[in-house]
Amino acid sequence: MFSNGKYGLSPLRISDCNGYKIRLMLLQEADKWHYIFSKNFHRLLTQMSKYKGTRFWCDICLYVTTYEKVMQRHEEDCKGIDQSPCKVIMPPHGDTIRLKNIRKQLKAPFICYCDFECLNVPVSSDANSRATKKLTDHVPCSFSYVVVKFDGTAKEPVLYRAKDPSENVSHTFLQSIIREYWTCMDERQALFDMYKTT
Repeated sequence: MFSNGKYGLSPLRISDCNGYKIRLMLLQEADKWHYIFSKNFHRLLTQMSKYKGTRFWCDICLYVTTYEKVMQRHEEDCKGIDQSPCKVIMPPHGDTIRLKNIRKQLKAPFICYCDFECLNVPVSSDANSRATKKLTDHVPCSFSYVVVKFDGTAKEPVLYRAKDPSENVSHTFLQSIIREYWTCMDERQALFDMYKTT
């Protein structure tokens, strides 16, 4: 379905069905809407230019070319992945592609999976002077984490619960993670030293 609005001819809706295409034009005049069947869509579009030869038009983006093979290649790109346009550009024949950011393809030597548990502590009503009303505070009461090495082996999980509600669990978590970081760095350095000697 196409519309001829203030920006010219543009597609409003493209059907998902493959095969025979029915192209409709939507005309609008004040509050009235009318559909017109376009028997020869390409003839309608060629009236917009002075070129008299055969032209091929893309229904999705209205790209135009004089070669049918070019249009077939374009339609593959224009359909794209999941019906969104996507153009595939390959390097010229004989060129090589080199990966510049090798660090992005290396596996992380250690991964830390963390989880916090929080209590919803109600807030007093006199603190609600702003337009947004704060009903509760999230107060961390426990955390756990496990460190997994690059080979899939996991260290012993760490679980910590606060002894009283006023304890700063976030601070304890950060201290524990920093200790874990230095332990992982020592293990990593020992692993690299071992590879150097072999």
